[in-house]
Amino acid sequence: MSESFYTGQLIPAMLVVPVFVIITVTAPVLSHWRIKGEYVCVEAAKNITYDPLCASNNQTFQNFMTFQCYARYFDVHGLTVRRGACSTNPEPDHCVLSFVVWRQVCGFDNVTYSSVWELMCVAQRQRKSNTVQYEGPCRVQCPMSLAYKPVCSSEDTVYPNTEALKCSALRNPERNITLKKRGLCWSRNSPRIICQPPKITLKNEQKNQVCASNGVTYASYNTVACLRIYNHGLRILHDGPCNYKDIVYPKDVTQTCHLADNHVIMMPVCGSNNVTYPNPFVLKCAQHRGIVSSDVKIRLQGNCEKDLMDEDVLEYEEDPCKEQRNVGPSHKETNKPLFCASDGKSYYSTIEYACAVKTNNDWFHYSIVRIGAPCDRRDSPCEKLQVLSEALVADPICGSDGISYANPMALMCAMITEPRLKKHHKGACVPPQR
Repeated sequence: MSESFYTGQLIPAMLVVPVFVIITVTAPVLSHWRIKGEYVCVEAAKNITYDPLCASNNQTFQNFMTFQCYARYFDVHGLTVRRGACSTNPEPDHCVLSFVVWRQVCGFDNVTYSSVWELMCVAQRQRKSNTVQYEGPCRVQCPMSLAYKPVCSSEDTVYPNTEALKCSALRNPERNITLKKRGLCWSRNSPRIICQPPKITLKNEQKNQVCASNGVTYASYNTVACLRIYNHGLRILHDGPCNYKDIVYPKDVTQTCHLADNHVIMMPVCGSNNVTYPNPFVLKCAQHRGIVSSDVKIRLQGNCEKDLMDEDVLEYEEDPCKEQRNVGPSHKETNKPLFCASDGKSYYSTIEYACAVKTNNDWFHYSIVRIGAPCDRRDSPCEKLQVLSEALVADPICGSDGISYANPMALMCAMITEPRLKKHHKGACVPPQR
C-alpha cells in the first residue's frame, strides 16, 4: 500500500534497440519557464524510469523527460541526444537537477529530501542504494499495536488504539491531540447512532451484506450491531449473504413458521421433490404443517429449473487457487521472482498472485510494488504500519482467531506470523472477544 507516485522505479530498463534517434532541442524562451518548464520538471520527477540518452556534450540522462527538464531549466541551445548511455560517461549525473523541483520525498533511509533527484544524488555520492518510500517529508516512526481498541481524541476523531493516537500527536504537535476517552466518540450501544437505516444503493446493496447466526442476511454490519442491543446471542458468521448451510433452525418449530410467514427471506432452495421453495424456513414449516412430506430434503440452493448449462459453466469456472494446488509450490530456490506485492510477499507465478488476490481482495488492496525483485523487510506490512498514515485509520476487521484488528494492514501484518489466520468479517468481531 504504497503512497509513492514514483511508478517509474518499478519498471525494468528497456532493451536498447540498435536504432539511433537524433533529437534537436531549440532554446526555450526564458519567459516560458514558469508556464511549461516547471511543469516538465515536475512530470520528470514523477518518472525515474531508466531509459538512458547520451547527449552531444557527453552527458548521460536518466530518460527523455529528465533531458527535457535539464534543457529547459538551464536554457540549453541546440543540444542533441541519441538512445543509449554514453560509452565514456555511462552513469547519469543525478546531482545536476538536485534542487530544480522542490517536491519533498521520504527515502527508505527515513531521511527527507527536497526532491527525488536529491535523493538519487546523495545515494550516488555515497554509493548506497536508496529509493522513494513515499511523497512528502518523512513521518515519525511509531510502535503500533495491531489490536482494535478504539479511543476518542480531543478532536472527536476515533483512532484504532492508544498507540495510533499517540503517533498522530507526535506527527502533528501543533494540533495538541490528547485522549478524550476510551472507546468510540459516541456510545457503542446508542440506538440513535447504531440503528440508523443504511443508505442502500445499487452499488453497495450486496457489498455490505452480512450473514448472522440466525441464518438471516442483513444489509450491513450496523444492522446486526443494532439487533445485538436487544439480542446478545446474535453474531456474524461471515460477510456476504447467507446460504442454506448457515441456517440453524429454532428449537421451537413455531418460531420457524413465524419466520416463514412474516419475513421476506429470498433464499430459494430446490427440494428433492423437484419443487422450489422461497427459503428453507418455508419448507421446514410446510413439513410441520403436513403440507409437504417430511422425507423431502434440500437438494440444492437455487431454483430447480436452473439451466443445467449454467451449472456446468459454474462448475468449470477458473479457480486460480485450485490451479495453484494442482501445479504445486513455486521453485523459489531457482526461479527469479516476478514481482513484490503490497502484502510484502514475493510472487514467483501469476497463478500464485491471482489466488492471493481472489482470497483477500475484498478487504485488502493489492498492487505490484516492484517488478523482477523480491520483497525485503521494508515492504512488510508490519514495517509500513510504523510510517504510513493508513496505520492511524480505525477500519476494524475481525480475524478468524476472534480478535478485532485495527485495520486491514494490521491483519495482514498478523498473517505473516500466523499463516492460517484469515479474515472472518469486516468490522469489529461480533460478539467481541472478552
